[in-house]
Order: sequence, then C-alpha cells, then structure tokens
Amino acid sequence: MQRHVKNLTTQPSPDDPDILYIKQQLQCNSYQQSIWMGIFYAYKGLLLIFGTYMAWETRKIKIAALNDSQYIGMSVYNVVIMSLLVVALSSVLSEHPTLTYVVVSTIILLSTTVTLCLLFVPKIFALLQSSGTPVTTTSGLILEARTRRLTTDDNHELIFRAEVQNKCYKRELSEVHIYTLILTFKFMCFTLSDQMFQTKDR
Repeated sequence: MQRHVKNLTTQPSPDDPDILYIKQQLQCNSYQQSIWMGIFYAYKGLLLIFGTYMAWETRKIKIAALNDSQYIGMSVYNVVIMSLLVVALSSVLSEHPTLTYVVVSTIILLSTTVTLCLLFVPKIFALLQSSGTPVTTTSGLILEARTRRLTTDDNHELIFRAEVQNKCYKRELSEVHIYTLILTFKFMCFTLSDQMFQTKDR
C-alpha cells in the first residue's frame, strides 16, 4: 500500500494574505491497484454475461411465472449503464470527494432499487391479481383435483397433458377390470363349492 496526498484548492486567509489554506485529499492506494481493478471488473463482467446467457436460454418458457428473461435482461442493462456512469463520474469528480460520494451512493441505491423492482414487483402484482395460495401462484402452479399443475396456454402442452391423463385413466380402468375379474372368479368358485356341498348333502 502507498499513501498519496493530492492538493486540491488553495484559499488565502482572510486575516493574513501571506497565509494560504490548502485543501488536501489523502488516498491510500495499492501498488497493483490497476491489476486488482481489472480482475474485479472482469469478474463482475463475467457474472453479467452469465446472467444474460441464462436469460436468453430461458426466453422460450411458456409459464409466465417462471419466465423472467425479459426482466433479467432489463436488470442487466440497468446495472451495466449505472456501472459505466459510476466509473465515469468517479473519474471526473475525483477532486470533489463529498460530491463524488453523494452521486455514487445515489446511483448505486437507484440501480439496486430498480433491479429489485424489476424482479419482484411483477410477481407481487400477479399474486395480488390471482387467487390461491402464495406458493403455488408465484411458482406458476394451480391446484386442480388435489393435484398441482403448471399453468400454461400452449396447445401442444395441453394435448400432451391430456394424453398422459388418458393413459393414467386407461391404466386405472385396466386395474379395475382385473380386480373385477378376480372378484368374479372368486364368486364363481364360491358358488361352485356351495353347489357341491348341497349335492353331497342330498
């Protein structure tokens, strides 16, 4: 680490013109600050690229409650623009530390607030407009016949679900048919045995 003192402005004393007040800014920097900042920016950039990739891969999800690709893309755009703005203003206003602190803090607070609103406000709005339990509603599930189902309007998905349900009903019917045959066989055996006992008694 190295200590760096930067002279900002000079102001003469109102009592004695031979005395000057010099405003100084004390900074503590690392010898490898440029390297560390480059690593930090690369790491954060990779995270933003990964978020953009995941948003692109999930853009075709039919379930509205699970498709956040549009809002994720808007959040990434918001973070990139705000980050560039913070870096630029920090360099321009380096001689005004108080103003730099106020501007950078405001931009960071605004960026995080907008990102959280983009991700959670649509879900809260959908929850307030729909009926049902919060867990099933916000996750895109509906409760039908004591079964949780994903909500979708895609015709292919609906046809696929109908075919699966039809297969389940056919399996249940075959099980009922087998059970009926077993009961019929037991009844016939019981009837035959009863007739045999009656014949022996005669």
